[in-house]
Amino acid sequence: MNTFKKRFLIAGFLVVGFFLFGNPTKAEAQSFTLSPASGTITVSGSQVIQIIATNPPTTNTAAIRITVPTSLLTVTGFSDIGGAITLTGSGCSAEYTAGQVCVDVAITGGGNITNGQVLGSFTVQGVANGVANISFVTGNRYVGGAAFTGIGGTYTVGAGGGAPVDGEGATDSTLPVTGIFDDKNLLWYGLTLVSGGLLVYAFNKNRVKRLNTLNHSMIDHFFDKNRLE
Repeated sequence: MNTFKKRFLIAGFLVVGFFLFGNPTKAEAQSFTLSPASGTITVSGSQVIQIIATNPPTTNTAAIRITVPTSLLTVTGFSDIGGAITLTGSGCSAEYTAGQVCVDVAITGGGNITNGQVLGSFTVQGVANGVANISFVTGNRYVGGAAFTGIGGTYTVGAGGGAPVDGEGATDSTLPVTGIFDDKNLLWYGLTLVSGGLLVYAFNKNRVKRLNTLNHSMIDHFFDKNRLE
C-alpha cells in the first residue's frame, strides 16, 4: 500500500471517529450541589454548607429538601444568600429542624436562577463520631424541572469510622447520571491516539525508505566513479 493510500485511510478513521463519538464533552444534568461536599466536623463543632444551583432550567424558583442523620449531625441554622429569598417549604413546619432543611427559594429582581448561584446556606453541628451522608430527598427540584435526589455530601464527624449514615428520611441515594458520554470519551481519545500513532509510523517509514534509497544511490555513484579499471 502506498503512502497516499495509508494517509487517506488514517484521515478517514479520524473523520469517522469524530462523527461517531462527537465532541468529547460531558452532558451535565440539572442538579444541586453542596459546598463543601466533604470534610471533617468535630463533635460539638460547626460547619456552614452552601446550596449551589447546578445547570438549572429557566426558572426563578426551586424547592430545597435536604435531610441530615441526626445521630451524627444536627441542623442549627439556615440563611438566605446570593440574591434569593426563602420561605418555609410547603408541607413543612419550619425552614429547618434538627434533621432537615425545607425551603422554597425565589430569586429577587425578576431574574432566573443561574448556574453556580448560591441559593442559601445551612449550619450543621457534630453530634457523635461517624461518617454522615447529607441527602437531597423527595420534593427537591427546580420548579419546571425534574426532581433531583441523592447524596449531596459526605462528612466525617469527630474521629469517624464505620459505614456512612444516610440523611434522615432519605428515599433515593442514587445520583442522576451526569457523564453519559464518559465511555465515548475514552473511545474518542483512544481512537485519536491510535490514529496519530499510525500517521507518525507511516510518515517515519516513508522517510526511512527515502533515506535508504538516497544512501544506496550515493554509494552506487561513489563506486561507479571510483571503480578500479
